[in-house]
Amino acid sequence: MLRKPIEVNTATSFLQKHTTVSLFVVVLTALAATGLWVQFDVSQKQLRASLIEQAGQRSVQLSDALSEQFSLLMRNVGVIVHSLQHAWLTDRDNFDASIEHQVSGFPDGAIEYVAIVDADGSLLYANQGFSAREALANREYLKARAGEMRDSLHIGNPAYSSTSKRWSIPLYQAMHHGDASSEFIQIGLSPVFLSDLLARVDISEHDIIVYLDRYGRFLAQNKELDKAIGRSVKESRPFLGSDAPVNGVLQAAATLDGIPRIFGWTVLPDSGVITVVGLDQNALLAPFNRQNAQAYWRSVYIILMIVALGGVVSLLLMRLSRQQQSLQDHRRFLNEAQRIAHIGNWELDHGTGRLWWSDEIYRIFGVSPDEFGGTYEAFLESVHPEDRDLVDTQYRSSIETHSPYSIEHRIVRRDDGTERWVHERCEQVLDDRGEIIRSSGTVQDITERKHMDDELKKLVETDSLTGLLTRRHFLEHLERDFARFVRGLASTVAVIMIDLDYFKRINDTYGHATGDTALRHVAQLMQDEMRSIDIIGRLGGEEFGLILPGTDAVAARAYSERLRQGIADSPLIIKGESIGLTISIGIGEFDTGDTESRQALERADKALYRAKKNGRNRTEVFATEG
Repeated sequence: MLRKPIEVNTATSFLQKHTTVSLFVVVLTALAATGLWVQFDVSQKQLRASLIEQAGQRSVQLSDALSEQFSLLMRNVGVIVHSLQHAWLTDRDNFDASIEHQVSGFPDGAIEYVAIVDADGSLLYANQGFSAREALANREYLKARAGEMRDSLHIGNPAYSSTSKRWSIPLYQAMHHGDASSEFIQIGLSPVFLSDLLARVDISEHDIIVYLDRYGRFLAQNKELDKAIGRSVKESRPFLGSDAPVNGVLQAAATLDGIPRIFGWTVLPDSGVITVVGLDQNALLAPFNRQNAQAYWRSVYIILMIVALGGVVSLLLMRLSRQQQSLQDHRRFLNEAQRIAHIGNWELDHGTGRLWWSDEIYRIFGVSPDEFGGTYEAFLESVHPEDRDLVDTQYRSSIETHSPYSIEHRIVRRDDGTERWVHERCEQVLDDRGEIIRSSGTVQDITERKHMDDELKKLVETDSLTGLLTRRHFLEHLERDFARFVRGLASTVAVIMIDLDYFKRINDTYGHATGDTALRHVAQLMQDEMRSIDIIGRLGGEEFGLILPGTDAVAARAYSERLRQGIADSPLIIKGESIGLTISIGIGEFDTGDTESRQALERADKALYRAKKNGRNRTEVFATEG
């Protein structure tokens, strides 16, 4: 809202009548000039603090998103560890194959090695890049932290391998033999892989993103990893220690390059991993500093002119001019800060019904002040039709309860019709009687953050090789369908497990690239046979899962036979050579006595086992076991 100009009375008559009054006016002018200078200095400091605060909020938001990305990665690693632990304890002869199948879902180079060591540090198994001497060096470490590794992954000290000549981040978890934990599975996660993920984030040249462990040791950095790995940040950093807050902001010089930055951090409670985003303070404040320097010299000149003239009329004119210029500077600085942060502010006067927007909100909504109606109803017209009721309900509830609200919703830009995501905040301003006089708040464009969230979700939910659902996301769909079955919303649901026959022979004969092509070929054939309501996922290696809602075992068997025959009739053609492919299929169903969704999957798995035992390239239904 624009302030009214300051009204003053002229003192020209005093100068004409009395010299003493003229001297008083000069003194008053000097005092007034000093007061204006103090006001300017305070406003610049407040604006600078506002810029830094907004940058801190942005860095914390980005660290939150990247922490979620790291958590998703650790959950995927946890799935691998669980599967490999089971394979080590039950099928050690095929442990190499199990590792290959489990690690295939990760990008190349993400996993440096897989090792099994006992409590005395003796190396029981290692697939690559890890020696017995390195395992023995970890003996005391394992003994000291065995309890922390019993039920979850433990992140160890980054270590340089004399065998592979590379750094890795060891992830430990104890393997249970009854109540004892005498063996540990150890997976080496590549810090280069983590750093490459961070390097994809679109930030400025001198901004940094870092993953630290709970003790402040560098795990990954978006650039110059070789200067960071093996080192630690200062122990005095506020995000270190058991009582450190989950989120926070820090202004400090960076440990490695000494560049002053605005750091925002997020601490993951389970792993203790700290995501730190550091925004280059000099780059952020450069536009402000340039404009502040210009305003400084302009202000000095104005003050000197006021003192030199010494006349009341000139004093009043110069004060008015300076206030107007100062107001323009403030508005320009505020608009620049809002433009950088993609955030604007608004006010709705409840007496007049007029809605005021800052310049940045007009840019976000793609509308000019002349086109905007300046009312709450005009704002609602720009809200996405599917979100309009939600936004209106939140606002009216805030009016009734006098409480603030925070909401994310979509808008449709007026100029090009594109959809944008915004984060809107609002609070109510009350008078002395407790009545609302105006609503005020902010609007921030969060479209890019939403896009990043969608990309991270796609990375987690989709198998990178076949484009099918990952095991984790498939099990989530299985759980939802089971909940519908329990509530009586679905009378029958069939669960199918499929295994590509002799897949290891294909890999050994034609190579892993052909094996990958075979998996994609079979996945596509299965997708071609699916209905829109069916769910398909890759459960690991050459194993797939299907969920058929509204389908009993008889219909599922007929469907499976068509699928099996179709794949048998569709060989893989590689460089003119035909490679025959067959599948084995096991079928299970949800049962009214089930307490967990996995029980149907286990029945399908048993039927699959019988299909493979009885010669492969066949379909078996669990119910036929009696």
